[in-house]
Amino acid sequence: MGKGKIRHTARSLALQQLYAWDLTRDISEGDLVAWDAEGDGDSNGDETETNLFSTYLVQGTKEHLEEIDELIRKYSRNRSVEKIGKINRNILRLSIFSLFYTKEIHPNIVIDEAVKLSIEFSDDISYSFINGVLDAIKKNEL
Repeated sequence: MGKGKIRHTARSLALQQLYAWDLTRDISEGDLVAWDAEGDGDSNGDETETNLFSTYLVQGTKEHLEEIDELIRKYSRNRSVEKIGKINRNILRLSIFSLFYTKEIHPNIVIDEAVKLSIEFSDDISYSFINGVLDAIKKNEL
């Protein structure tokens, strides 16, 4: 599996973990679900890399949640963080963490991945909202 596919899978897994956490606010590191491509419990290099990157994204997003949510408030002028759907809110959170703390990934790739996640997990119109918020953050904050 290529690096891009590994990272996309990790982002998808991280999004699902953040969504679950956002619903309950009760998920610990031990509760994070690992990805097993074959479903057989054996871990190969791709699975290990996917799980490590996913865990990094979840933990980092949660650690920086206050500052991330402040950026969402600033750039989603018409919607409060609380009024943004949970999936979209967590796509934004995950992506903003990546923009600021995963410097080896170009901002355009982060935004493209956010749009892909939105198309995959949300409704047809959300991707433009997510793209607009992240693009404004990229232009004004990076």
